[in-house]
Amino acid sequence: MSKKIARLVVTQRKRVAKTQLSPALTSANSPDVGAVLLRLRRVEGQVRGVIRMIEQNQTSDAVAQQLSAARHALDRAFFALIASDLEAAISATGTQPERRRRLAEKIRLLAKYS
Repeated sequence: MSKKIARLVVTQRKRVAKTQLSPALTSANSPDVGAVLLRLRRVEGQVRGVIRMIEQNQTSDAVAQQLSAARHALDRAFFALIASDLEAAISATGTQPERRRRLAEKIRLLAKYS
């Protein structure tokens, strides 16, 4: 790993550590949410790169390849977040009906957006 990339990774991790999470997200496992935030920041960088490519009039084949990669990375972030939510719903305390209700809500969310 180059020094520049290593510095970027460290910077991103520090930014994630400082991020104030909403109460809805903190119910999930924090390391999982941190990983999702890192993924999203990488996607953000990919999209900025795609914008530069378009501004530089690069071939549509090259732009399409990068857009596809960004879309795939965004999908992976979505599924990582949902998986974290599902794990939290399964391992949550409460009565069996409450846990089933929370799990059903997460499954509906997954079905709605996937």
